Amino acid sequence: MGVIYTKTLKGGCLREYLTDEKRAQLLKEYYFPHHKLLEGQLRSALSRFGKALIIDCHSFPSRPFPYEQDQLSRRPDICIGTDSFHTPRRLSTEVMNFFRDLGYTVARDLPFSGSLVPQWYYRQERGVTSIMIEVNRALYMDEVTGSKKSSFYEVRRVLQKLIRLLGES
Repeated sequence: MGVIYTKTLKGGCLREYLTDEKRAQLLKEYYFPHHKLLEGQLRSALSRFGKALIIDCHSFPSRPFPYEQDQLSRRPDICIGTDSFHTPRRLSTEVMNFFRDLGYTVARDLPFSGSLVPQWYYRQERGVTSIMIEVNRALYMDEVTGSKKSSFYEVRRVLQKLIRLLGES
């Protein structure tokens, strides 16, 4: 899907033709400042603690997007995305077990994989660990209307608890 979306999930046009100049402007205005801030936070954490953990959180629909190759698979409640360099197996196993112990179905790198690491540190700095946590939207929202289900608050509480636990380790 890229850094700047140009198509809708069904393949329709999302925005006008993206010229090289407009793309550069959007990257300069949004993408680069965000990553510069993230890199600064990482630099600070590494300087202070000698390590840093990025928890990259997303959600995904209960049914596959039209562009996805796998249109048949049953989707888990939670997807844990990993990177072979930046996600220690122990970390992904700990996070998966946390959710499983609470009764959630969990998959590693399915339906999505990978985890955010800024380019400056990517595959360069072992002190930067990263894990992606994707939550199936059916757990917390009505996917048609976008309204919160009553379970929203429980899902939020579970994620907050996990973040606290990971911060303590």
